[in-house]
Amino acid sequence: MKTYALLVALLALSACKPEKQLADNPQTATGETPIRFVICNTGGSGCFVASRFASFNSCTAHKEWSDMKCDRTTPGRMDCRAQVSEVSATFCTQ
Repeated sequence: MKTYALLVALLALSACKPEKQLADNPQTATGETPIRFVICNTGGSGCFVASRFASFNSCTAHKEWSDMKCDRTTPGRMDCRAQVSEVSATFCTQ
């Protein structure tokens, strides 16, 4: 009977455990997201993961913004336009 009670208690405690643990501050944050934003040289070498995203849509939105050329010479205003980079290429991958 004690074994059964212990098993029920452990089962109840495991149900209370949250699926994802949130960190108390940025220094203790852990975990990885499934989508990677990768920057490479135009030749496809020298690649590195610049950031990570939870969804492909959020990575794609960031990619579109990062591929733009933005002018911030007017205070309080940012004018951006699409531009093809001559020195790097960006990708969203799993």
